Amino acid sequence: MEVRSFNDDYHEVGQLVLNAQVNKETYFFYPVYKTVEEMKKDWEGKELILMVAEEDNQIIGFGGLDLVRKEGNPNADLYGILVNPLYRSQGVGSALMEALIRKAKEVGIRSIYAQIETDNEEGIDFLIKHGFEYKRSFFRMEMNEPIFQEVNCPEGIEIRRSKAIKDKAQFLETYEEIFGNPKDGEKQLAILSDPNHSHEIFLMYRVSRSTGKEKLIGFCGVESIEEDGKMNRRIDTLGVIDKYGRRGMGKVLYMTVLNYYWSLPDTRKISITLKSSSENVKKFYLSCGMEETQSTETYKYELED
Repeated sequence: MEVRSFNDDYHEVGQLVLNAQVNKETYFFYPVYKTVEEMKKDWEGKELILMVAEEDNQIIGFGGLDLVRKEGNPNADLYGILVNPLYRSQGVGSALMEALIRKAKEVGIRSIYAQIETDNEEGIDFLIKHGFEYKRSFFRMEMNEPIFQEVNCPEGIEIRRSKAIKDKAQFLETYEEIFGNPKDGEKQLAILSDPNHSHEIFLMYRVSRSTGKEKLIGFCGVESIEEDGKMNRRIDTLGVIDKYGRRGMGKVLYMTVLNYYWSLPDTRKISITLKSSSENVKKFYLSCGMEETQSTETYKYELED
């Protein structure tokens, strides 16, 4: 068996990828492609490390890294390790992983991340065997058909939908109070400042009855992604200051958002990916009519200097 760099082996690798997706033979998350041509187009726009395992001039395995370099950091995402079922348990996957790590080190990558389904015990064991360590869990919630719940804002509470944030200082202050991380708030502002952005944000205010003074107490950001003429609404962020959240204002805000988008005829589904496996968080979204569709874990490999 020989492990070598990918050399425009789109047809053979493409068939391996498509078959693995159908038969669920991949260890790891893999971009879902309908055709080899779609796969090729996607790869041509990315900075990738791609390796193949070959025996008797036949490609029997494939592995890839996406050099994402998020925020300037030299990181990579594990694209996948695929092995022809006839060659499983023969060290092919290990050889591919070791080759990817060597190549990553050569180009200065410091960390490799892998996402994997929580119930994929074989894949998790494979990652741990090769030095990956557990970092965090994610779970995905979706709503695929309209569910309307009556929502009444308490007196003094107002929710406004906007494409931009006028009072940026107040938004950052509220973001930090909720999440404790103003840098992420600045990222949200940068998205909403992009003239081509596809986001909206729902802002929840507490309005004083005596003075009319407004305080931003929560917000919900939503990205609209078009697919076949329909819109998938992805909840980007949801947060309410704790003392108002304990009074049920988080659900008032979220249900207002859901009701609005389901009132639009082009909405296909609404989804959110959460970075916590807290049962209380799950219960909140379940109470709003969402369903858990996927649970994943992230593992990290640190390359030595």
